Amino acid sequence: MPDLTLGGPYDVGRGVWLPTAATDQVDAELAKWFGADATTLTAVWPHAGAFDRIRGWA
Repeated sequence: MPDLTLGGPYDVGRGVWLPTAATDQVDAELAKWFGADATTLTAVWPHAGAFDRIRGWA
């Protein structure tokens, strides 16, 4: 999980934090949990393969 402390490395100011995971990455991980196969993942999220697995997610 990212460090969400005020003034931390991901705090860009005014209550905004820099995301550490792309939405395609998170969505594809959730789809895997729900049983989506590789063909479906590639069709729906073609860029998801460009990212590493999210650390701490099975």
